[in-house]
Amino acid sequence: MVPLAHSWSEEVDELDKGSGLMGKAVMEQGVSVVAAEDFSFGAPISDQGEQLGDLADVQEEIKSICGILAAEDGNKEDFFSLFEMIRNKYPKIASSPSLDSLNVFIREHVPFALSEEELENLWA
Repeated sequence: MVPLAHSWSEEVDELDKGSGLMGKAVMEQGVSVVAAEDFSFGAPISDQGEQLGDLADVQEEIKSICGILAAEDGNKEDFFSLFEMIRNKYPKIASSPSLDSLNVFIREHVPFALSEEELENLWA
């Protein structure tokens, strides 16, 4: 039995192997296909990496100072004098974008309350 002829049967587009039923898939924004020899990573941002390393070092030193204060029954004045060494050792931290999170870290680890003004003055 021969199928009936339809007027649209000769106008049907052939689908490419790379496309789906709805057409060729669109990649997500920012994604592109490149040849292997064109692929590379950008140069590392050394200052940012250095700041992140310094941030971790500062946090460790703050923990150390807090341990000394707890063992020696230290107070705020002792903390401020010990913290001055950290500030002098890591001057770039004062301009770090992570300063707010570092202040939260300090507030959580010192055995006494610090005001906003005292935290700001730590870095001045």
